[in-house]
Amino acid sequence: MKSVADRWQPRSDPTNRAKTRRRKAARVLVGGSKVRSDHWFFRVFLDRARLILTLAKMPNPDPEAYEFRAEELKDVSARLDGLYAPKQPGELWLFVEAQFYLASDFYLKWIRKVFSYLLKYSVRDDWRLLVLFGSRVHEPSATHGISEWVSSGRLQVIYLDELPEYPDIPLELAVVKLVVSKKEDLIEKAKYWVSETKKKLAEFDAQQRVLSLIQAIVVSNFQNFSIQEIETMLQLNDIRESRFFKEVEAIATAQRDREIIARMKSQGRTAQEIAEALGLSDEQVRTALERSVPRN
Repeated sequence: MKSVADRWQPRSDPTNRAKTRRRKAARVLVGGSKVRSDHWFFRVFLDRARLILTLAKMPNPDPEAYEFRAEELKDVSARLDGLYAPKQPGELWLFVEAQFYLASDFYLKWIRKVFSYLLKYSVRDDWRLLVLFGSRVHEPSATHGISEWVSSGRLQVIYLDELPEYPDIPLELAVVKLVVSKKEDLIEKAKYWVSETKKKLAEFDAQQRVLSLIQAIVVSNFQNFSIQEIETMLQLNDIRESRFFKEVEAIATAQRDREIIARMKSQGRTAQEIAEALGLSDEQVRTALERSVPRN
């Protein structure tokens, strides 16, 4: 029986597309409107490493074998969406990118960033690429030889709107497909996934990561509504209003943010760069960094 990843066949002749500017505020096309996506896709890449590694058909999909990075490349004034660096020499590296709008030079600019990183850090091991497109309309028409990388397996191209439906794919990936929903259908679909998440994910932290992702997608599309109004629409307030939830959520969120911030700081990122990547204020980042310093 084929695995879920094996059923997701990339197109044999992928095309080209580029981010026309630094991915400080990348945007997703949902129902014709542009939506900020970089903050929550960073968390998808970070929190769902096994899912991403499986999508890329990596020989070793164990997240513990890799260190996730979202690297700033100042020499080309750009940032990689993400890469999974193997902890052991001789293993495959994986570069990942999410693209939800059409840019004719996407592949060329992405490849430039990848090769800039490989050169800067003298990476000698082999590597692979994974790109998540919202749909085929977000992929450019000029391939510049990329089709050879697809046929060789070096590049995996995934179109979210062509993935199978749940339960043939993991719940978390089904939720990510919300970004390619029509805006008029988004609220009802989001409500459904909130209900499914509550029923299917018993572990608190895992459940809250998915619910937060759903909320982030909806908030990005309905910026005229307050967070409280959206939580009411999605029926999130029934659990969020409890004292237990607020206490546990505050502890879990603060701890997760401190871990992410400390990791990014160790990679040489400035407080401002960390704040931009995570959607936090400079003060929140500085406070987290102060609390992460070991006390004598």
